[in-house]
Amino acid sequence: MIKLKSLLIEMIMEGSLTSNTTKAISKILDSPEGKAAGLMPMTTKGRIANPEKIDSNQFLDIVNKVFPNTDVSLFGPLQGPNQADSKPIKGSSKYSMVQFTTDDGEVRIVLLEVKMKVNSMKMIYLMLLNHLLVNQ
Repeated sequence: MIKLKSLLIEMIMEGSLTSNTTKAISKILDSPEGKAAGLMPMTTKGRIANPEKIDSNQFLDIVNKVFPNTDVSLFGPLQGPNQADSKPIKGSSKYSMVQFTTDDGEVRIVLLEVKMKVNSMKMIYLMLLNHLLVNQ
């Protein structure tokens, strides 16, 4: 019974982390700072595409502007919660992760320095899908 209870708590926490992160990503992408930096959504939970290759400090500045008065922690590859096998937000062995807490709860985001070759219709679809998921 105790094992089942702890499993249920873990599932609820994982769902909350995913939901909180999705909301935070949407807020960052929709912000003037996120748009100016060229940040883009990704289909993988907890990740933001960074085709302009801004550095981690610039991303921290964006997070701090979008979520003022928030303590943001930066974890390098395979440090802290930024582990390749972490759940539900998969970490990275190559890219940094930020972790912070909003009014909704804990958030973890990996910023990927990727070049994206996406046609405009697909990008519009991804942005609309992200908006619909956040505003359910």
